[in-house]
Amino acid sequence: MDIQLKSQCKAIIGIATGATVDFTGQTQVGSVATYYCRVEPRYREVHRSGIIERTSHMLIVPEELAVSEAQSRDMLIWMPGVSLATLSEAKRALVVSPCYDENNTLDHWEILV
Repeated sequence: MDIQLKSQCKAIIGIATGATVDFTGQTQVGSVATYYCRVEPRYREVHRSGIIERTSHMLIVPEELAVSEAQSRDMLIWMPGVSLATLSEAKRALVVSPCYDENNTLDHWEILV
């Protein structure tokens, strides 16, 4: 990632993968990792499982996220300024996309929530 763009990534978010729902209907989450990112307003309609959902923000994360496509569907995001201990404050990631530079190396991740 360009050094100037990376310097703009100052907001801290929490990301938890492996969020599942147990037999009682309660959401279970693995450990939460924190990442620096840049938050931009981004309003878009996303078709997911036959439902149209609207996004409100795009998060640009310059660090490597060790997630598979299947894990990204269950990813929870805690926006900047929200307590990581409060599960009800977490948002579900709607789209998680790796972005590559002109040399085809991973540059950053874009997450729509």
